[in-house]
Amino acid sequence: MYVQLLETCLDKLEIFNFLTCMIEGLSDQHDIAILSHTMLIQLAHVAPTAISQKLDETVEPLKAPLSCRMKDNAVKSEIDK
Repeated sequence: MYVQLLETCLDKLEIFNFLTCMIEGLSDQHDIAILSHTMLIQLAHVAPTAISQKLDETVEPLKAPLSCRMKDNAVKSEIDK
């Protein structure tokens, strides 16, 4: 749905509010975080200036999953995520 918003009516979208929602989504459940990450990539292609203005807010949510430690008893699906 959000991809369609970016492709069809970017000019009607309040880009900074949309970007704020995508940044918040990075800290949500795994599936939401993946969707938000994908949308940020798409948004970087169509509105790079907006992304660059919110870059400081984007770093921590993007860095958090990279510093996550796996449990010793993690199952394969958790490891894959």
